[in-house]
Amino acid sequence: MKNLLCKLYLAVILSIIAFSSWAQLGISPVKSIKLAGYIGKRVDQCIELQTKTQDLEELIAPFTKQNETKLWQSEFLGKWIVAAVTSYRYTNDPVLFKKIQYAADGLMKNQLPNGYIGNYPPETQLQGWDVWGEKQPCMVCWHTMIFLAIKMRYTLLKG
Repeated sequence: MKNLLCKLYLAVILSIIAFSSWAQLGISPVKSIKLAGYIGKRVDQCIELQTKTQDLEELIAPFTKQNETKLWQSEFLGKWIVAAVTSYRYTNDPVLFKKIQYAADGLMKNQLPNGYIGNYPPETQLQGWDVWGEKQPCMVCWHTMIFLAIKMRYTLLKG
């Protein structure tokens, strides 16, 4: 139950932070916001103990093996990327930055020549749960682009 509450706190708080900065569309640095008290402590714990400790090899493996026929493993990496990019926007943590880069690279290395990024073999691609799973690599690409735009903006502002 604690794990579920941790994820809920993180999702709600970080979504509020992410969407409030989107409204400005100038992608202002979120690092100027720091939550305090019980909620702030819980958000920090979720980032440190869950987002940063995620086994990325486990999330990338389904895209490398491509041997699934009926499950939806491809969504897990997409969901982690969403949480990691949002967490990075909140913390500006260089360790998290490297993990996001690693995850995005791991996914993109497994893209097939026809553009497919997923965990199903050719004979069952885009069938069953794979159709659902295909949106997750798109989310990874979208959030990685946002992540890189934010990083570039920070670099230009500091420069």
